[in-house]
Amino acid sequence: MKSIVITTVFPPTQAVRDFSAERNWRLIVVGDRRTPEGWCCENAHFISASAQADCAPKLSAALPWNHYCRKMVGYVEAVRLDSECIVDTDDDNIPNSDWGFPDAEGFFETTDQSAKFVNVYKAFTDRPIWPRGFPLECILRPESEPLRARPRKVKVGVWQGLADGDPDVDAIYRLTNNEQCFFNKREPLVLGRGNLCPFNSQRDQITRTQKKVMKAEWDSCDGVREKEKTSGQNGNGAELSPFPKRFAGPDQVGELELSVEGERAIVAVKAVRKKVAHRVVVRRWLSTRHELVPATFGPEEGNIRIVVAKRDHY
Repeated sequence: MKSIVITTVFPPTQAVRDFSAERNWRLIVVGDRRTPEGWCCENAHFISASAQADCAPKLSAALPWNHYCRKMVGYVEAVRLDSECIVDTDDDNIPNSDWGFPDAEGFFETTDQSAKFVNVYKAFTDRPIWPRGFPLECILRPESEPLRARPRKVKVGVWQGLADGDPDVDAIYRLTNNEQCFFNKREPLVLGRGNLCPFNSQRDQITRTQKKVMKAEWDSCDGVREKEKTSGQNGNGAELSPFPKRFAGPDQVGELELSVEGERAIVAVKAVRKKVAHRVVVRRWLSTRHELVPATFGPEEGNIRIVVAKRDHY
């Protein structure tokens, strides 16, 4: 199922009620200390301030209260519920009757610019407007406007929706203009490789990257102990060479060579006698097609697990 994540300090707004009525969507609403007691909305999965410590203990403790970033607890909950995508929006962004996002893969008009930063807003309006975070020195550069684009078959990890009336702009725009902006309807536009533009959480969809995951367990003293593939979409198993030395004491460092599908990486491993037994530090990435996800384990584990994920999205 797909999830919508919102945080609020108000009673259920029109936007919240509209999103909760959407079929085939799960609405996750994250509260704060200022959210009214007994907050309730039909079909909404509400996470109160008191429940957030159980939902995401470490993250909840790290986030400030009475702050928009409490929404991050909702992301964790959406991932835990195995959402295929997450729509990030606000409690005052009322959805249009035809709201939605394109598919994550298909043929879309894609920018082909020499400029690094591209003002995507200019593809949807003639107004002098730019997204919050866009470099001010690039605003008036003609090469920053998305003039060149062509259809390509692409995979899209994040779709950004546009909010009519009061889009997410910076203080400079508000001080110098601050007029409302209503965007033109047109076909979706994808940023090509090397093109950058800030996006915001007023209305965006983050698609879960389907990864082929391989993992291998390596015993810190005796070299390779076990090799296995995870369930799901599997590629070839990861291979580990034996570790060159035994750990005789704390803070010893060695290197471990890892091979996945013919590509090799060097991983630095350090023995630590503190709260955890070992720490795995990525020394080199495999390539742009793979990533290492190191993890730490306590002394009772006796091994280090290194996860290698094959990325399907660029």
